[in-house]
Amino acid sequence: MTDRLYSSLNYTDTSKEISCNPTPITKNATLPTGCVVHGTSNSTVDVGQCLPKPCLRNDSALSNTACHDETFCCVVEEVEDVTISCGGAATFNISKVSRCGCQECETPKSYITGVVVGIKGEVEKPITYCEIKIGDYYYNADDKGAFKIEVPDDKQRLSVVFKDTYDEEYADLTKVFRIVQGQALFSKIVLRVKPAPKPFNSSEPFKVPFGDSGDGSDFAEIEIPEDALLKEDGTIYSGKANLRLSVTDPRNATDVMTAPADFSTIDEDGEEQILVSYGMLSLDFEDDSGNKLSTSKSIKMFLDPEKLNISVDNNGNTTTKLWWLDENTGRWMEAGDLWLDTKETNRSRRSPTRFLLAEITPVIQRQGTMNIDVRENFSAVRVAAPPGSTVRILCKEPNASGEQYAGYLEGAVDASSVTCISVWIDRECFMQGESSNARFLVPSSPDAFPPSVSASIIQTGLQSVGSLASVQSFSFETRTDNNGPVYPHSDNDVQNCRASDLIPGHRQFQFTSPTSTGLDLTSNRPTRPAFRDPLNWYPGNTNCFIKIVTTGPRGSTFLASSYRANTRDNANKFGDSVAMANPATDSDNTFVACLDIRCPGNVYHQDTRSQVPEWTYVLVTHLTGSCDFQTHHLQKQNDLDNSGANCPAARSKRHAAGSENWFCIPLPSSGGFDIDNVYTSPRQNRQRGVNRCNTGNKNWDAGPSNPSSNSPTIEFTCR
Repeated sequence: MTDRLYSSLNYTDTSKEISCNPTPITKNATLPTGCVVHGTSNSTVDVGQCLPKPCLRNDSALSNTACHDETFCCVVEEVEDVTISCGGAATFNISKVSRCGCQECETPKSYITGVVVGIKGEVEKPITYCEIKIGDYYYNADDKGAFKIEVPDDKQRLSVVFKDTYDEEYADLTKVFRIVQGQALFSKIVLRVKPAPKPFNSSEPFKVPFGDSGDGSDFAEIEIPEDALLKEDGTIYSGKANLRLSVTDPRNATDVMTAPADFSTIDEDGEEQILVSYGMLSLDFEDDSGNKLSTSKSIKMFLDPEKLNISVDNNGNTTTKLWWLDENTGRWMEAGDLWLDTKETNRSRRSPTRFLLAEITPVIQRQGTMNIDVRENFSAVRVAAPPGSTVRILCKEPNASGEQYAGYLEGAVDASSVTCISVWIDRECFMQGESSNARFLVPSSPDAFPPSVSASIIQTGLQSVGSLASVQSFSFETRTDNNGPVYPHSDNDVQNCRASDLIPGHRQFQFTSPTSTGLDLTSNRPTRPAFRDPLNWYPGNTNCFIKIVTTGPRGSTFLASSYRANTRDNANKFGDSVAMANPATDSDNTFVACLDIRCPGNVYHQDTRSQVPEWTYVLVTHLTGSCDFQTHHLQKQNDLDNSGANCPAARSKRHAAGSENWFCIPLPSSGGFDIDNVYTSPRQNRQRGVNRCNTGNKNWDAGPSNPSSNSPTIEFTCR
């Protein structure tokens, strides 16, 4: 959306200049329970917002010309403090936008961050130094499988190939990402174990069933002719060979959720179409030394249409086809037809006499992954969720004799908090949302939906691959209605599905963030960055956080106020921070709150006009709930300033809202900000520090960031 607005300014009619309204628009934030705007009974506060639209500045040399290449946007120019009172005793300030102004735009960048893991059963491990291929460019994950990719500005869809080139235990995966410009996307990439090699004599024909779990449930068989393998020099290979056969079984939900690409193709008119998969496979041949072999003859593939619920008409025709995956685009390309074979074979004597035959040519086999798919009509599902989050849909095949899935779809939520996902019609589906920092979203009650949609919220269905956590999902039927939430796939209806604002009378699925990830008011998180300001919040341009872990039946809301060493008066107060404790994912009845504090460091002394390093005094107040301090894990309490200063005797007091506790944050022993149980990040990347605090990992750079009970700074017990 921003790019379209930018392009609209390439030609400017100065008689109709776009201006920035200095008055912010309303943006209401809800305060924690028991907190109000000071002097009122209001539990909500208007923190204000500037619409990030293009504008022209009067002082721009280009403002009076018809053409220009300089772009300005309406952004926050001034803020003011609003005092919040909790329980009648504790107060803190939050920032409210007071004025918007026209400033030079920052080009928004899109990023994909994540972690690559391999999974064996229910055990997963990071893929060390995983190779990541995007077109002709190569990247690598780190030794813990974490990665970060900057997306080119013009990409709305990105095909990425992940390869385990270090340990070579896991199979390659092609993943397609739907991109939201200017936002970060988190993804957990799950690679499957490489299939065990199947040895055979390449000088003789070889038949291999697949999709068989040992109970005769195999749905297909391939026949490899004799003398069909070639060495790198193009000569025929004779002798013992190995086949690694990777299969995606549509009857297995985990297989489908870790399938490559995104079940889509492009038709003759350039329009996107979605496919129903009846299974995927890839064939890799090796000699005894692990050297790759290629094929020189076509391989026959026989499919059991009854086991896969494939439609075949009375004349033996089917619209199901063989496809191959283009890794560069992530699109499936048509490879050939399937036809009914009535020839007598060993296979036909042990299964239905009708089976479908496809030929895998050497060219197709070398492409890698193949798919047995059919194009099908589809609808569009409107979903509202926090910007930057991802919504996933898994759908079942109707009328199948057992569990069978049509495929797995994803949508990225844009800045308007909406995504519109193409999905097959007349299917039972499960839908789940995940935030950009890998926390599962909460589905809202689907009230006033058409009865045909049969929407409900369930605890099972689409689960997180490799995770045992119970996740709330929507269960629903894809029955279309012109007013949504499942729209017909006509131009007008899809336009309604994608509209930034919900049309009156229309419906949508709704996801919300899990129980607060923080107030996002985070208070007066210091607005004094000036080097010569005695209350400069950013010595060393660094964010610092303390981690509060509570045990008990519910979380509390905490306030952390940072003061200069040995001071308690507001004249020497750096600022406040507020956060609500969120449930830990690794322990029951445990909650985690991460609060900004002012890093210990240089304080400007006006009398000497010099910088003097000082430790930081922090007052922690719990604003809601009833909590008792248990212990802290701060070191150097008898050498706070590296010159023998002691932390003053612990002082605490109770008030109407709870209690207050003072803590001393020491200076590091030597350069940097390496302080035990205090978490840091660069000033311009606050979220990294929050994630490090949540996980208890001071070196976190990418990957899951769910709250854990690891490495707390301070511990409380709450009732």
